[in-house]
Amino acid sequence: MRCIRCLVVGSLFVALAATARGQIVFELPADCLTTPPVAVLLAGSFNDWSRGATTMSLVGAAWRAVAWLPDGRHYYRFLWTDARGKKHWLNDPASPFLADNGQHGANNFVDVRGGMRVQDTGGLERFEWRAPNAKWVAVAGDFNGWYLGQFRLVKETPDTWVAWLPIKRPFSYKFIIDGWWTLDLENQPPRAPNGLGGLNSFRPAAEVTSPSAVRISRPIRAGDGREIDLVTSYAAAADYGKAVALARKVADVNATATGSTSPLVLKALELEAAIHKRWNRLDDAAACWKRLADSNVDTSITRRAINELAAYYLFVKQDHEAGMRLNELAIARAPNRLDIVRALITHLKEELRNGRWDESLAILEQTMPRLPPPDGKNKEYAAELTELWLIKATIHNHKQQEKEARAAYEKIIEIAPWSDSMNAQRARRYLDRHPKVNSVPE
Repeated sequence: MRCIRCLVVGSLFVALAATARGQIVFELPADCLTTPPVAVLLAGSFNDWSRGATTMSLVGAAWRAVAWLPDGRHYYRFLWTDARGKKHWLNDPASPFLADNGQHGANNFVDVRGGMRVQDTGGLERFEWRAPNAKWVAVAGDFNGWYLGQFRLVKETPDTWVAWLPIKRPFSYKFIIDGWWTLDLENQPPRAPNGLGGLNSFRPAAEVTSPSAVRISRPIRAGDGREIDLVTSYAAAADYGKAVALARKVADVNATATGSTSPLVLKALELEAAIHKRWNRLDDAAACWKRLADSNVDTSITRRAINELAAYYLFVKQDHEAGMRLNELAIARAPNRLDIVRALITHLKEELRNGRWDESLAILEQTMPRLPPPDGKNKEYAAELTELWLIKATIHNHKQQEKEARAAYEKIIEIAPWSDSMNAQRARRYLDRHPKVNSVPE
């Protein structure tokens, strides 16, 4: 009987040890809230977010809550309610550990190991910027669609801003300092063309497997769209070799079965080009775009490829004739306002690069009145439209036409008032530096 009792007690201790939790303290300084709150909550993956959020108590100069968390990674944010009953989400101002929340925002996360809160930086990318006088610093890149306000760095020291993100290399990125976009001048990583005549900072993958070294022995069935999903998953996992090899196999199998312009062939080529572009292998990407452009079919995929190829020739290869010829084709084929604006932007960037200021302004003044205004729903179209207005403002600045430039910048803010608009940030900076001077009557 004693042995059985010992076995039961021993098993109980093992079970309790397996389910042990750590007492993790979360604090939010009270001065981080703009107005006195009615309530402050801790919401996270461990308490069903807002539906099961934990009430925080004001202890001294900070709001405080305790959560009992098992080992692993846990995501969280703070949620506070103002006097009018409006709820506000807020990131932890002391935590540089940030992850995409799937809604163009960020969650903080905490790692728990052995019942203790730890700072596990394995598999995380560190972003650092020295700016003691900056009001805010953020980082954006192709890993988050270049959304300006998503990942804000936290002051680690009085001089240094830091963020840790769970993202995979390779990726392109820039820092934003009080609204100013800049390359990573601290670490001086390699640079990659951004497709519009500029450069981004680029962090390459440590190891890259050649597609030629990958053998896909299993049969690939023609018409099976699930293979495209698998290519996407390989690319998301930063497996360049498998992603490209499978994309090529899918294209070959479907081209043999249904022709070189079948939908799955075009999609596989587009995916392969996107993978090469992410890895900053633009010559390989251009080969895919050229196959799509030369296919003599007019689809959304081939139109995007023509736009990409035009920018490649113009801004990477510096081949004006080939690039402008493709850009004219893109404008002619553009079926909707978004494609027209994108093609116009590429065309005008090249014109300005060659100093054709008056000609570019004439094109803008002729075409912009024909473009429909944004409807408030298509944010992508509005963002591209602000790029046209930014080009117009740049031309007026060059011609020292301050009144016209100011009107263009005001139009940008009207079109894109949201906080993560890069061009609206630029417009506000200009207007702040050039306040409107009211005329004084005589």
